[in-house]
Amino acid sequence: MIRKPAILAFGWNPWSDYWMPRQQYLSRFGARGWPVAYTAGSPFAYELRPKRRDPQHRLFGQFETMSNVHVFRPGLLPPRWPRWPAYDGMVLRREVRRLKSIGNAAALEKIAFITHPRFADYLDHLDKMRVVYFSEDAFSLMPGATETERRKEAKLVDRADLIVTCAQSMADCLPGHWQDRTKILRNGVDFSAYENGRSAPCPADLDAVPEPRVGYTGSLNLKVDFPLIAAISRARPEVHWVLIGPVNLPETPNTEDQAAILAGYRETCARPNVHYLGSKPFYELPRYMANMTVNTMCYRTDGDGWWKAIDPLKTNEYMASGKPIISADLVNVRPYADCLQITHSTDGWLAALDHALTTDPSQVSARGIERARQNDWEIMTDSFEELLLELAGR
Repeated sequence: MIRKPAILAFGWNPWSDYWMPRQQYLSRFGARGWPVAYTAGSPFAYELRPKRRDPQHRLFGQFETMSNVHVFRPGLLPPRWPRWPAYDGMVLRREVRRLKSIGNAAALEKIAFITHPRFADYLDHLDKMRVVYFSEDAFSLMPGATETERRKEAKLVDRADLIVTCAQSMADCLPGHWQDRTKILRNGVDFSAYENGRSAPCPADLDAVPEPRVGYTGSLNLKVDFPLIAAISRARPEVHWVLIGPVNLPETPNTEDQAAILAGYRETCARPNVHYLGSKPFYELPRYMANMTVNTMCYRTDGDGWWKAIDPLKTNEYMASGKPIISADLVNVRPYADCLQITHSTDGWLAALDHALTTDPSQVSARGIERARQNDWEIMTDSFEELLLELAGR
């Protein structure tokens, strides 16, 4: 029987931030007996400035157990300083040693679980450790992606023993030769949490918003079609939009399309029927989604941005919530066309919205609930665990 190696996971944001597939998988690996350590990486020297400093950072690093995972919070000291490679390498080696110290992991094989190209800097300090690149986004298409970052992803792809991504469209964005080491695992859902959410009371801040409520839950960034939301809110003033999630938009646009997105966002902020409720803990999201009238995936479909390749995490979450769903036409949403409405233009969105608000959605919702049940994170973790055990047994 193969002993389960320790997993040293590198994620680009703190563990307790908005949960992504990496937290879903890693927490379940931990519950299944895999020793798991997680880090968001040591801070850079420029991040020590008072205006940039993360208030959660202590002076020195420490571990905290959260959701079956040993979460390492790197301290302010020592900071990274890539301009001095020898010193920077010392900082990275020190952090890797701390991660290796989790539980009884010193006696076990270790697997590096890397989720972002920025952690390619750590590859030179992992010895002969097996490397899994869990690619959660089409990073090469992200706004502001530099040639340096593309080289880092190429280095990571070249070094990885296994590459896992949630959609073929994301795999196609990877650099170099990846085809023989890449597996596709679609995103899932914590089905029981969303099943319970359907009978949970409406949160107070959402209950204060009049019905009908049209919801969007997720990061509010350049992938969201804010001009579309503004146009619909003008055309249907009796319908209230509810937007839940962190706003992450540039203060100054760099391109014409960014300027249009920012203009749409600012207009929505001034609309009386558009409500921004801010970020919510992941465990509260089922209650919010279940108490919308309609849930939406109002993504952009113009240009060649990373939004073209995404496999929305909220697809299964919306379906499990049991409410009507309207989505932009994305390649990774089309397989669910029997469970939701896919539309294109503003007129198409208005027609879809009118249909969702005036017809019985029970049959479509029932199909979506059953589809989501089949995509439970536990089922997806079974498949991922098989890949890791195969990797450990080579």
